[in-house]
Amino acid sequence: MRRYTAFIGALALVVAACGGGETAPETTTAPPATEAPAAGDGAEGPVELTVVGERVAFDVTELRVPAGVPVTITFVNKDQGIPHNLRISGPSGPIATEVAPGPVTQTLSFTIDEPGTYDFICAVHPTQMVGTLIVEG
Repeated sequence: MRRYTAFIGALALVVAACGGGETAPETTTAPPATEAPAAGDGAEGPVELTVVGERVAFDVTELRVPAGVPVTITFVNKDQGIPHNLRISGPSGPIATEVAPGPVTQTLSFTIDEPGTYDFICAVHPTQMVGTLIVEG
């Protein structure tokens, strides 16, 4: 019993010395910014997404939103002095932010009632900055 108690005491000292009383930083993984709640998942309120333009590329290439729900996309152009915008080919015509040099943050709000697949691009860099908006019904 004494050996066991001595072992536990020594182990406690080693743990205290190694840990220094500090806990390791917690790492968490944020959900991808590429998807909004799918239709039928109880998505009742507005959907808010962020798309970043940096190094002449979007940080996401696919967005998913439910049909008939208000959507707000915050577009953040991080490219110093380089103009970008976010342009979505909606069913009733394009929806777009203004073309503006970065750094700048703009907001695009819309509702698409028709399920389908719609392209999004930067009008200045339409072959480099491309993605797909999937509206789920």
